[in-house]
Amino acid sequence: MAVSEGDVLEIDADSAVGHEQRGRRPVLVVSVDPLHSELGLAMVCAITTHGGRTTGARNDLEVSIPAGLAVTGVVLPHQMRTIDTKARSATRLCAVPRATVQSVRARLKVLLGLGR
Repeated sequence: MAVSEGDVLEIDADSAVGHEQRGRRPVLVVSVDPLHSELGLAMVCAITTHGGRTTGARNDLEVSIPAGLAVTGVVLPHQMRTIDTKARSATRLCAVPRATVQSVRARLKVLLGLGR
């Protein structure tokens, strides 16, 4: 499966521990396409529905998924990981608008201390 930045994938995250998101769940691909095509890896951020009660972002770190897509919820930039899309049995659900990816990346820059 070809993966592109901005894709929402459903992955098997059962090996998560502690406060990490786990189970079969959606994630947003935030990495650039050469990582996917050359290495078969993707950097992703978890998407949550806050237990089915999503009404929007709860804080400045979260980014809401726009209405009208196959997935609802908010992106959690603080829950980023690199995955092997084949090993995680990834399936593509939809893609978010470029503005959503840019909003997530802006939060990642803050979290990673980039651009200081």
